Amino acid sequence: MKGAVAVLRSAVGVFALSGVVLFAGCGGGGGGGQDKSAELIGSWSCVDDGNVKCEEVISLDSAGEGGRAGTDDRGSGYMTQIKWKIANGRLVISAVGTDFSYKYKMKSDTLILIDDKGKKKSYTKN
Repeated sequence: MKGAVAVLRSAVGVFALSGVVLFAGCGGGGGGGQDKSAELIGSWSCVDDGNVKCEEVISLDSAGEGGRAGTDDRGSGYMTQIKWKIANGRLVISAVGTDFSYKYKMKSDTLILIDDKGKKKSYTKN
């Protein structure tokens, strides 16, 4: 019986070690890069750039969900549930069947989203 327990413990140990090696090798979303999604978790308020008044708050949680609330160009308020993820180094926000994909940069407590046309929007962490 002791021999069977020792073999079982060894097998479990090898299995656990293989899992650690496998997960360590696959971490970071592919390409060997580090997943930076943890630094995006929280509530972010849009910053006016002087030309366009920005009234939007984006909340991102660790489960890949959140919300987007603010005032649109016509002055109407909105609040939308979203899903978010990092894919191919971009922040992808999905809301109401539409995906928005942004390049993003982090500078201290500032998140800068850049759309495909090069338009930037800055947010500060609340």
